[in-house]
Amino acid sequence: MWPALTILACLGLGGLHWWWKRRYDEVRERLVEQTARSASLQEQQQIALGQAEVQQQALFNSMVEGVLLLDGDDHPLGWLWRQDVERPGPVGADRATSPDPLLEPDSTLRDALSAMLGSAVQEGVVVDPDGRLLGTLTVDAVSSVLRQEAPLRA
Repeated sequence: MWPALTILACLGLGGLHWWWKRRYDEVRERLVEQTARSASLQEQQQIALGQAEVQQQALFNSMVEGVLLLDGDDHPLGWLWRQDVERPGPVGADRATSPDPLLEPDSTLRDALSAMLGSAVQEGVVVDPDGRLLGTLTVDAVSSVLRQEAPLRA
């Protein structure tokens, strides 16, 4: 009796191992094949450089987290945080931290996720070929793509 149960238990674990390996392979495939363009880009709270200098108090009051500072042509200059805005004086690009990681729309989700997890912001700034802001990519947006149950290929 015991050998039969042991064999059945091993078959069950083998099936479970097979299922997890298949699931891992599917997720890895999605990370490599899907691009930043395929994920939902966020419209991050943003402000133009000239507005940041004029509206310092309003900016401080409206900030939940960071604000992406843009130049006049929508090129990301960096992130502004509450402590950057609450100091007296004009708010300019010199107070902003790096906008990195900058991502292209065709960046794979694997590369984007790796760059985001290595940054302080843990959010990727997606720019067009001219460096203009298209949106931001969050870890949650990448997770959403990975949670899709439909296979990538028919």
